[in-house]
Amino acid sequence: MSVDDVENLNVETTDRNTIEVQGVGAIGTEPNKAELSAAVEASDRENASNVVQELATGSEQLTGALEEYGIPADSITTEWYSLGENSRKNRFEGEHRFRIEVQDPDSVGEVIDLMADSGADEIRRVNFTITDDKRSTLYDQAVERAVEDAREEAQLYATAADVSLGDPVSIETSQRNVSPHRAFELTAASGDAGAPTTELETGQVTVTATATIEYEFTAGEEE
Repeated sequence: MSVDDVENLNVETTDRNTIEVQGVGAIGTEPNKAELSAAVEASDRENASNVVQELATGSEQLTGALEEYGIPADSITTEWYSLGENSRKNRFEGEHRFRIEVQDPDSVGEVIDLMADSGADEIRRVNFTITDDKRSTLYDQAVERAVEDAREEAQLYATAADVSLGDPVSIETSQRNVSPHRAFELTAASGDAGAPTTELETGQVTVTATATIEYEFTAGEEE
């Protein structure tokens, strides 16, 4: 918004003489964590217990391979478990879906290949994001930018209305959702041994914050 856009701005003078504005601050950064969703699936036409057993076997194989690779057990958690009868296909079906946190985003391709070779039937989501510590640090920076943005906008309004901007009366900040980079397409490339390996672009993660600030102002003297 320019001064020309607000030159006809009417500022209502009250006992307190205040103006309220909102600023937005955004910080972009490289991800330092990835979150994946992978599932083991099973089906059987005769018995649901066979599905349960197959899911247990496949899940143990998958999680064991991930832990052997170096992913801690507490970074592999159950996201969804289902077991039921599909009357249309006349069979029992089950799914055990896991949420896997990977601390090295550059290794995600290797992890995907490992899961594919270790019994994962589906990999539905790959999010590149940031840890809580980094999120907290970047949020503080985003708040600083949001406050600066709000101050600039308040000054623009004050200049257009021919009043003098004073000190802030109240400040309220809020955090917007961190915007992770989501990878939907997997690209095969040639590995050292000639076998295809998965490669993904990590992209950037954005942390945003808003600041709603109420400023005092002093009205100019009437001519």
